[in-house]
Amino acid sequence: MSEGIVVIADPDRGRRESLAFALEAHTNFRVEEVASPEAARPYLGVIDVAAIVCDARSDAQNNYDLLREVRNSPRCNHISFVLTGDCAAGWGRAAAWTHGVDAILNYPLDMAELVACVRHSRARRQARAWEVGKPADDHLAAHQTSLLLATLTDAAAPGLLSMTEEIVAVAQALAAEFDIAGGLLGDLHHAARLHQLARLIEPGTPWELPDPPTFSRLVASSARLVTEIPSLGTAAELIAGMAAHWDGSGIPSHMERGRIPMRSRILRATADFVRNRADHPSIAMDKISLYSGTLYDPAVVSALRGVVLARDPRAQTFRTETVAIDRLEPGLVLAVDLCSASGVKLLSAGAVLTSASLRMIRERHAADPIAHGIPTQRRLM
Repeated sequence: MSEGIVVIADPDRGRRESLAFALEAHTNFRVEEVASPEAARPYLGVIDVAAIVCDARSDAQNNYDLLREVRNSPRCNHISFVLTGDCAAGWGRAAAWTHGVDAILNYPLDMAELVACVRHSRARRQARAWEVGKPADDHLAAHQTSLLLATLTDAAAPGLLSMTEEIVAVAQALAAEFDIAGGLLGDLHHAARLHQLARLIEPGTPWELPDPPTFSRLVASSARLVTEIPSLGTAAELIAGMAAHWDGSGIPSHMERGRIPMRSRILRATADFVRNRADHPSIAMDKISLYSGTLYDPAVVSALRGVVLARDPRAQTFRTETVAIDRLEPGLVLAVDLCSASGVKLLSAGAVLTSASLRMIRERHAADPIAHGIPTQRRLM
């Protein structure tokens, strides 16, 4: 069984043939001969190539260019790179080591040393490639698993697959508003697909706002269904986090322990909006806004409104105006956070004014005046 391909790049045909004969006679490597480093380029990225052996005494610049290409490209970084002969000058050897050469072997070549070098460096690089590639493999497995489960859920409740893909798109747009790191988006996407997985076991359960107990039970069931799948473990945690009401737990952070994960807060508002947007996006957004600060993070609600306006022309039905305190009325949407003169925050941007909130604002105004006009949005319908 072949151990792989060794490419020998040397302008001296006699030297190439001698080295090729020795390798093939004493090892299971298959040898390919080329006259220059440039001619070795077609072998880059070939998974069976174990090593490239270049004569260091000729075409030094092309040797180093080829070495840099091998080391800087994920598709060929598994290849061992060996220089044979004197590199001619000190800077040449330093450049070779700096760019990641595996060995520099002088003539006369010790064939056992060359073979040991190729085998050792190949094993080391394969181990490193496995460690680097493992997250990518896990991500692919998670992607395929989440898509399969979402498809099965759609079979139980037709239409859910298209809905979950829209949730994924809106959640990604919201994540960008909060500068969520790209490495955290994979689990966000899987959780967005799988949060309705409980439909497989409870297909007839209603899931409408406002119904926090039913919502909590269903997302808990969804989380339990995927928590034992290693590649979906973090997604299961994010789904479980969706069941928690907003608790004022702060700004987004990559360290999400001890708080509702920001991605869970994004998913909760996004999923509820998409489920309730059928009649009209602005009506669904108003419904979400009624629970800003209780079921939903106000910052997420405010960002969601901006995303909705950008994505759906039907939602662009608001006129922004500054209103005096005595002209506030139910149904107006706060365009900015509402604070009293002393700096106390009363309501967050995105909140829809109700009779109860207006009563609270006016009571506070009597003791701690709101000394400026209040930017609001009024729906034009």
